[in-house]
Amino acid sequence: MGEKEYLVSVITPFHNTKIEFFKRGYDSLKRQTLGFKNIEWVVVVHNSDDSYADAVQKLTKEDDNVKIYILNNDKRTPSSPRNYALTKAQGKYIAFLDSDDFFTDDGLKEVVEGMEETEADIASFRAETLPEDETVIQAIDTRARFDQTVHMLEFKKGDEKLNDLIYAGGLTIWSKLIRRDFLSKYNIGFSLDMKYGEDVCFSMECLGKAKKIIILPQTIVYVYFMNHGSLAQDMNHTPESLLKLASDFANIFDVTVKGGFKLEKLAWPVLGYLAEMMAITPGLDDEFRKRIYNLMHKYFGILGPLEPDAKFFNAQMAEHFMKRARMIILGEEDNDEMAKSSLLPILLANADTEYGQRYGFGSIHKVVDYQKKVPLSDYSMYRPLIKLMTRIGESNLICKEKVVAYSSKLCPDGGEFLVPQTAPFVSVYQNVLIEELKAARYSTFLAIESAGESGTIRFNDGALLHSVADTVLAGIRKSDIYNSHARSTENKYGTITAPESVLFKNPGEDLRYAKLLFALADPDVSQIIVPFTVNILDMVRFLKCMWEMLVEDIASGRVSEVSGLAEGRRKELSKLLKPSKRRAKELRTIFEQGFENVLPKIWKNLDLIISAGSGENAVYSRQIMKYIGSVPLDYGYLGIAEGIIGKVSAPGENTYIIMEKDSFLEFLPEDSDKDKTFIASELEISKHYEVIISNMAGLYRYRSGIIVEATKIQDGQTYVRYCYDRKDVVTVSGVSINTLSLRQAGKKIDEEAGMITYDYCLFANDKKNCFELFLKPEKEGNYSAKLVQEIAEKELSKVIPSYGRARKAGKIDKIRIHFLPSADADIVKGKAPKPIRIIHASSDEKLFKTYRLYEV
Repeated sequence: MGEKEYLVSVITPFHNTKIEFFKRGYDSLKRQTLGFKNIEWVVVVHNSDDSYADAVQKLTKEDDNVKIYILNNDKRTPSSPRNYALTKAQGKYIAFLDSDDFFTDDGLKEVVEGMEETEADIASFRAETLPEDETVIQAIDTRARFDQTVHMLEFKKGDEKLNDLIYAGGLTIWSKLIRRDFLSKYNIGFSLDMKYGEDVCFSMECLGKAKKIIILPQTIVYVYFMNHGSLAQDMNHTPESLLKLASDFANIFDVTVKGGFKLEKLAWPVLGYLAEMMAITPGLDDEFRKRIYNLMHKYFGILGPLEPDAKFFNAQMAEHFMKRARMIILGEEDNDEMAKSSLLPILLANADTEYGQRYGFGSIHKVVDYQKKVPLSDYSMYRPLIKLMTRIGESNLICKEKVVAYSSKLCPDGGEFLVPQTAPFVSVYQNVLIEELKAARYSTFLAIESAGESGTIRFNDGALLHSVADTVLAGIRKSDIYNSHARSTENKYGTITAPESVLFKNPGEDLRYAKLLFALADPDVSQIIVPFTVNILDMVRFLKCMWEMLVEDIASGRVSEVSGLAEGRRKELSKLLKPSKRRAKELRTIFEQGFENVLPKIWKNLDLIISAGSGENAVYSRQIMKYIGSVPLDYGYLGIAEGIIGKVSAPGENTYIIMEKDSFLEFLPEDSDKDKTFIASELEISKHYEVIISNMAGLYRYRSGIIVEATKIQDGQTYVRYCYDRKDVVTVSGVSINTLSLRQAGKKIDEEAGMITYDYCLFANDKKNCFELFLKPEKEGNYSAKLVQEIAEKELSKVIPSYGRARKAGKIDKIRIHFLPSADADIVKGKAPKPIRIIHASSDEKLFKTYRLYEV
C-alpha cells in the first residue's frame, strides 16, 4: 500500500517546549477547515529531554498523520530538524509551525485554495502576534507594505512590486506556504552554518527562484506566540557572536542581491541594528571591528538611501539608521555625540508625549541641544505626573509605551517615588538575566525571589506595584527553565535549580529553605546568581543551622515541616523533588567536615558567582571569601530602579564599564553648583560625578543620586567605581558623612581594633549633637568602644576634613560607639533585614527595633 497523499505537510522543530503550548498548536491543526486528514504533521524532537519526547508521542499517538522523529546532534538552531523534516515530508505543500505557535482555523484552507487556483510556487500570508504578557517587546513587525484592500495579489518573477516583501517581517518562513516539488527542484534547504537569520535566508532563496508568487493581504493564517525565552528577545552579544551575526547578515544580503531584489528596505534597518549592538557590546576591540568592517563595507557601496514611508520609517528614523550604521560600522567620523548614543531612539519614541512636546523632543538633533532645552530633573518633577497616571489612569504624559509596573523608592525627603517601568525598559534587565543564564555551562542557582501578584497593588492605569526584580521574574515565569535537578546533566544548559513556584512567594513566606533544598539537590550547578553578597552570607549561615534537615529531605524526596511552609505548599513542592540518597550522602560528608570553602565542595562544577558586592556590600564580600574558595566573584551590574549604569569590568574587580542599553547617561560633577554635564567619554579620571539618566520609561535628565568615580578611559570604554548614593548622607551641625567615608573609616576600624565587622549603620543624633555608629561584630569578643572611638575620630577627620575642623572647634561631640549582639548570636531562622547604612530619623522607632538598637 502506497504512502497517503497529503495536501499540506506542516513541519515543526521541537526543543523542550511546554506541552501545553505544543498542544495548542496540535489542537489548531485538528480544527483546520482544510481537514485534519489532509494534513501531515512532521514533528522533529530535537536535542530534548526524554520526558518531552515521551509527552509528545503520548499526546499524538492516536493520529497516523502525525509523524514524530527524534533527532539528537550538536546543532543549536532549528535548521537541522527542519532539513530532516523536509526529507520526510510527503505533502504537496510545505508549511512551517513553531512548537509554541498555532494556526487560525480557516487559514490553511484559504491559502491552499489560492495556490491551487494560481499554480503558484509560494504563497505569502499574514500572521498575528500573541505576546505572553505585556512586558514582552513585539520584536516581530508583521505589518505589510503592499495593497491590503484586495484579497489576493499575483506576481511573476522579476516584478518590481515584490520588493515590498523584502523586509524582516515579510521574510518569516511561518508566513509562507511553498510547493514541495519546487523546493526539491532547486534543492533549497536551511543553512547549517548560520546561527542567525537562517529562516530569512531560506525565504530569500525561495523568493528569488519562484516563477509565480501570490500574496494574501487579508488572510490571517498564523499566530506567533512571543515569549520571554524567544531568541528574538535576546539583544545581548559577545564580540564573537556579533561577528557571527555580521557574517550571517552578509549571507542574507548576498542571497537577496542574487535573487534580483532591492536591498535597501532590508539592509539599512539590519545594519542599524548591527550598529546598535556594536555600540553596547563590551569587549568589542579594534580587531573585531575591523573584521566586521571587512564583512560589511562592500554593501554600503551598492546601497541607495532608505526612503521614508508613512508606516515603517519616517525621515528622521531613516536618516538615523543610515547615519549610525555608517559611523559605527564604517568608522566614519561624526562630531555629533547624539548619533553615537541611544538618546535619539528615546527622543523619537517619546516625541509625542506631553513631556516630549513641552521640551520639543522632535526638534532635538544634537546632545548639546538636548542639554540646553531639557532641564535636569529629580523625583519632585515626576511625582505630580505619576500621581495622575496611577490615580486617574492618564497616559502619554512622560512615555509613549504603556507602563507595566512601578517600583517604590525612598527619596531623601522621606517620601516615596514610584519609578515607572515599560516593556522596553524591563527587557534590558530581562535580557541581562537571560544572557547570564545562557553563559552558564550547566544549571544556575538563582537565589532571587519575587512577591508575585498575590496581594499586589494594581493602579488605575493597569500597572502593578512591582520591583524591577518582580517584573523581570514575571517575564520568565512561563519559560521552560525550572527544576534542573530533575534533568539529565547534558540538558541543564540555561536552566535554574528552583521550580517555578519557589521564585514567587506568598505573603509572609520565607523561601530560603525551599530555594536551598532544590539547589542542593542538583550537583551540576555551575553558576550562582544572588542579588547581593549579604544574601550569600545569610544563605551560608542559614545552611549551617539547617543542613541536617535539608539533607534528610533530599534523601527522602520531601519538603518537611521545618521548612516553615504551609502544608499545601509543601505537598506541591514535594511532588517536584526527586529523592536521592546518594546525593544526600555526598552532602552529609561535606557538611560534617566544616564550612570552609564549602560552596565549591557542594557544587564541583561551580565556576562563577554573580552578586553585587561593591559599595555598601563590600563588608560582606570580604566575609564570604572563606566560603567560596577560588570561585570567581563577579559583581555583575551597577544598576538601580531607574536603569543599568554599567557592567563589571572583570570578575574580582570593583570597577564597571559604562553601558547605555536603551538609556542615555550624563555625568554631573559632584558638588557642582552648575548644571553642566558631561558624557562618558569626557570624564576626568579620579573625579566624582553624579549619574544623570534618560531612559525609555519616561525619565529625562534624571538625577539618580548615584555618585561614581571615573577610573580610566580605554579602547573607547569608560570605567567607573561606585562611591555612594546621595540619599545615604546624614548631617549634624553642617557636617555630612556619606557611606563612602563611612566604609573607609570602617575598614581602618577592623584593621586596628582586631575585629571583623559583620554589619554596621550610622545615626545622626541631632539632640546630642553627634553621630552614633552601631557595629555588629561577626563573633563575640571583648572589643573596646573607646579604642574604636579613637580610630573612628582619627579616620573621619582624615577622610572628611570638615569633620576634623568641627571637632576642633567644638561644634559637634565625639562619635558614639555601640556594639550590637554578634552575628553568631542572631537567630538565623529569622529573615535577614536589608542592609541599611544610614538612619535618618530618630523618630523611626520601627527601624530601630528592626536593627535592635534599643538593646544596646
